[in-house]
Amino acid sequence: MVGAGVMGFVQRVPIGPDYGPIAGVYSSRIYGNIVMFSGRRDAGFILAVRQLVGPQKAIVLRSSKMLYYCANYPQSHNADYHELVSDMSDVEKVLDDYGVSAVFVVREDMYGIRPEKLLRAYLGQSSKYVRISTVAGDSSRRTACPPVDVYVRLKPATRTAKYLELMIPMVGSSIKIDIDSLGRRSEP
Repeated sequence: MVGAGVMGFVQRVPIGPDYGPIAGVYSSRIYGNIVMFSGRRDAGFILAVRQLVGPQKAIVLRSSKMLYYCANYPQSHNADYHELVSDMSDVEKVLDDYGVSAVFVVREDMYGIRPEKLLRAYLGQSSKYVRISTVAGDSSRRTACPPVDVYVRLKPATRTAKYLELMIPMVGSSIKIDIDSLGRRSEP
C-alpha cells in the first residue's frame, strides 16, 4: 500500500488545457457575473478567470458540483457518484436560481453521464441561452484547450439563491456558503 502512495508522488502531473485565451476573450461577459463551466480540468478555467478578471470579480460554478458530485472519476457505477439533476427542468432551475449569465461547455462530453448530457441538451434547445461562439486553442500547443461552446443568457436573470451548498462526499457532509461573500458582483 505504501508503494502505491509513493508512485502517486513520482508520477508527472499531466499538463492541463490553457483556458486563459477563452477567459480573456470573454472577460467582459465574466466580470461581475456568475458563470458556469462544464468540462474536464475545470480548475484551469477558474484559475484563468481569477488571473484575468480578478478573484473577487466573478463567480465560476462547476457543473461537477452543481449538477452532480463525486469524490473520484464521475461514473454512474461509482458508489460516491450522486446526481443532483434528473431532467432539463432541474438544469434550468440551477441556472435560473444562480442567475448564470454565461455557460462555457467543453464540446466533447468526456464522462457521458446524464447530468452533463442534460446540460448540453438544455442549452441546445433553451430559449434563455444562445450559443455565441465555439472557441478552441492553438492545436499545435501542448496545452491547447479543446473546443469550448460559449452560451450567453439572452436576458439578465435575478439570482434567487442566497447560498451555495456543496457536497463533500469523502466525509458525507456539505458546506453552505453565502454567495455574496464569494465575490463582489458589480452592477451594470
